[in-house]
Amino acid sequence: PALALSARRLQSTTTSLSSTCPSCGRPLPTRLPSCTNCWTIGDVSPSERCHDILSVPSGPNPFRVDTKELRRNFLKAQQTCHPDMWSARGEKERQLAERLSSRVNDAYKTLQEPIPRAQYLLEAQGMGIQEEEPPLEDLEALSEVMETMEEIDTSPDKATLENIKHHNDARMNETIADLEGAFEVPDYSKAKSELIRLIYWDRIDKGIK
Repeated sequence: PALALSARRLQSTTTSLSSTCPSCGRPLPTRLPSCTNCWTIGDVSPSERCHDILSVPSGPNPFRVDTKELRRNFLKAQQTCHPDMWSARGEKERQLAERLSSRVNDAYKTLQEPIPRAQYLLEAQGMGIQEEEPPLEDLEALSEVMETMEEIDTSPDKATLENIKHHNDARMNETIADLEGAFEVPDYSKAKSELIRLIYWDRIDKGIK
């Protein structure tokens, strides 16, 4: 029995997400293969979606994410697979915990903000943005970006910058709403165009800060 338990604890095969532990059959705190009842931990398939890793709905619109729920689920997931919890269980378990914790961190960073979330969803459709500075084909928007960046560089006074930020925040919120609508359809070409637009508004936001 001791040897059998030891073998289960060293489980390193890739497992699918489940609500019960494959070793002891007890309910898992999350859908991750990390059981603090029998101290068995496993890998997660590279193909598992970020939404599933953090137990947030991916439908009907995968872009629409409750960020408060996402944060709660992230913290709960890290409580079960943080490497510090597994360091006393053996080197192999600690390494598995590091990999699993890293996957959880990556999933959270991907879904937390609109830009990486949209990029992730477009990459799944083979339509991700590869360029560091993607071309903004909307000439009117491009002109607005250039004028705004020049205004930031030449108008250091606080009141002007606050006004620019207020206007830019409105543009960002409008574009995020358009992004959500595009993924709802889904219209991935429109989603890609809106993402590029959002990337430029985000650069303005960072330029103000």
